[in-house]
Amino acid sequence: MKFGRIKRQHGRVGGLDAILDRIVADCPHVSRIVPGRIRVRRGKTPPSFKVQYPTDAGLKCLYTGTGTVQEVFLICSDAARARAWLVGQRIATAGSTTSAEPSSRSLPLPPEEGGRGDAGINPSSQEGAAPGSGRTPR
Repeated sequence: MKFGRIKRQHGRVGGLDAILDRIVADCPHVSRIVPGRIRVRRGKTPPSFKVQYPTDAGLKCLYTGTGTVQEVFLICSDAARARAWLVGQRIATAGSTTSAEPSSRSLPLPPEEGGRGDAGINPSSQEGAAPGSGRTPR
């Protein structure tokens, strides 16, 4: 279901409104957008919108502007497809990882988008956990 809503009661940093309006209007997988915490930072970097990691309800993103960083939560029907749409439309970049391996919190691409449809993690191989301990490794 497409609501097309952005929570307007929360403050937003300059330049973010145009991006959010485009996402909520054009992305079929995003139903709501909730802007989050704004933090002050040093430096003058060009504005960027980055998908950080999946949440229970969708995706957590970061918008970085000159001197500010704002969290943005996207409520999605399909987080993996929403991420693929954002990256494909060049609205967002995928979260930064320092190695060629995907991070444990990264979302896989759906099979029809060229991905395997899973995170490449075998749930039966829990390295580091003692057999029979009932614990999962960190």
